[in-house]
Amino acid sequence: MNPADVNVLSGPEGMRLLDRRGRRRGLRSRLLRIAQLTAYEGTALDNHEQALRNGNCIIYVPVKGEQQTQSVIDILRRSGGHYLLQFHRWTVEELRF
Repeated sequence: MNPADVNVLSGPEGMRLLDRRGRRRGLRSRLLRIAQLTAYEGTALDNHEQALRNGNCIIYVPVKGEQQTQSVIDILRRSGGHYLLQFHRWTVEELRF
């Protein structure tokens, strides 16, 4: 895992980067967001937006394999994290701790 690939969203800038409606990145992005609204990703985006409004951070960590996944989960637990979504190719897995 490369730490440079980790993204942290927080505050108003995090809301802007989240781009909940896909407005900043053109038509293709808007269409993707519309498709996501009908799937679990729409709920995840709503939760992310609310978390940012509540002063929390959203951390995106790309991982490969079970060992990296478990390492990230362990780090987040020790750091006070409490909600994790793991995006797979066709599914989203919710892990609460």
